[in-house]
Amino acid sequence: MALTKEDLQAIGELIDNKLEPIRDELGSVKGQLGEVHTRLVSVELTQENKILPSIQLLAEGHGALVEAIKPLQPLPEKMDELQETVAVLKYVFKEHGHD
Repeated sequence: MALTKEDLQAIGELIDNKLEPIRDELGSVKGQLGEVHTRLVSVELTQENKILPSIQLLAEGHGALVEAIKPLQPLPEKMDELQETVAVLKYVFKEHGHD
């Protein structure tokens, strides 16, 4: 039995009807993918133009603070020496009758 042109058209319509929901779903997925792409570009631009420069400024500020603190690093040792000197002076004064 050979298929007629009408048979082939009917089969084609059936397949088209079965594929229509899939086409609709693909259209929806394409739309969502487009939205995701748009948001991704927005995130990339925000990162590049706002976040990364802010991080760079923060890092530069941190470096400046480290440089500013370097001269203060010997202070704890100097404080220890000063406390020892004061303790010795107190002892000497006390031993020599000065209260």
